[in-house]
Amino acid sequence: MKLTLDRLEAYVTLTKADKTEEERRKEIEELGHDFKSGKRNLEDYRVMEDTEGQIIASIRICILGEGFSVLTELVTRKGIPDTERDRATSLIFEAVERARTSNVLEIGTRIDISVFFDRYGLALSQAGFVFRGARIEYKSRVTELPEEQGTPIKWESMDTVGFEMATRLLWEVSQGQPDADPEEDPAQALKAFLDEPDLNGTPECVHVGFLDGQPAALVIAQVNPSTGWSRITHMGIVPTFRGQGLGKWAHRHGFAMIRAQKGELYHGGCSAENAAMIALFKRHGCKEVVRMHEWKWKASRTPLGTGSDQEMGEFRGPQNTT
Repeated sequence: MKLTLDRLEAYVTLTKADKTEEERRKEIEELGHDFKSGKRNLEDYRVMEDTEGQIIASIRICILGEGFSVLTELVTRKGIPDTERDRATSLIFEAVERARTSNVLEIGTRIDISVFFDRYGLALSQAGFVFRGARIEYKSRVTELPEEQGTPIKWESMDTVGFEMATRLLWEVSQGQPDADPEEDPAQALKAFLDEPDLNGTPECVHVGFLDGQPAALVIAQVNPSTGWSRITHMGIVPTFRGQGLGKWAHRHGFAMIRAQKGELYHGGCSAENAAMIALFKRHGCKEVVRMHEWKWKASRTPLGTGSDQEMGEFRGPQNTT
């Protein structure tokens, strides 16, 4: 069922259980304002109640534009029986149906391995998601990240080089990367990155790096100006320039872009198979905070079911390994 305004406090109590009472109050006020102003849509928020009418689970589909969306992690109330937790996975199907009616073409979702369970994976598979692999995420205060003095790369923003070059570079630097999706349209992906709510989305968030006058690298870095949360959305080196130690300078330039946008907390991640990127995170003092499963849904795939108990079989997907 969709969230209703009269259940907003119960929803925030569930999803922000680790926050202070003051932080939850502020969240209720901000969400209420956004729903009433039309900035957010209650249809995107799906919740489940127990027999006593208490909200015990929730999930949200975040529609980003250009056909892309993100499915948040399924949140369930601590201590509920496994049967109720399993039943809550039906919210995944509600969220996917909401995405379909909004003409979404692709959905990505990441799940903390520590909260993943078999019925969760089965429901994702039944809904048409495909497991993409494990992911490791890192965090660091921006003040603790290294500077980029000594870089051999000259950087220009998308304002200077243009959207077409930035798109071409996004495709080039993605070639051969463990995290890359070979079916992804780089123009749509770039637009979706810059259209994401709450994050800076100006051309200054996209920089192309030149070495000896040739385009050699790309960095996309974005900050949430209201919180200081920051990410390097994408970074990479053109294949012909790899093996020269330029990844270090691309990563550090991302830090510089974040500082220019007044970012405070850097949050990054990569495929657990991306040894080169993992080495950079460690080299730059970033702290590992979570390991996740990454899944992707595409509209071209046919879902296997609707989440009913009759359709739920045995799941043999990823396990809770580290």
